[in-house]
Amino acid sequence: MDSSGNDIYNTNTGNVGIGETDTDEKLHIKTSAGILAGIKIESPDRTSHIHFNGTTQDYSMGKYESGNDKFYIADSTAGGVNRFIITPSGNVGIGRRRLKRCLI
Repeated sequence: MDSSGNDIYNTNTGNVGIGETDTDEKLHIKTSAGILAGIKIESPDRTSHIHFNGTTQDYSMGKYESGNDKFYIADSTAGGVNRFIITPSGNVGIGRRRLKRCLI
């Protein structure tokens, strides 16, 4: 890692490195030992999500708006149908819209 303060790199190959000059993916994040490498997406009153687009199937995952705060994985190709949900109370739903009890 570069300790000069230059820690975001674009090699003009379409790849971006954060803490890494030899990027082998579109986004490559590298930290020193003992330091968490993470991505934070924050929107206190809106839905926050990441999309995964493929050739024939698209998915998204994220957190619904405030007041609902469920974590989800959805099938975007099927119109945003939730395939997996975790509620703030810990209930888990797989392929269900309404969670009536805890998954055991």
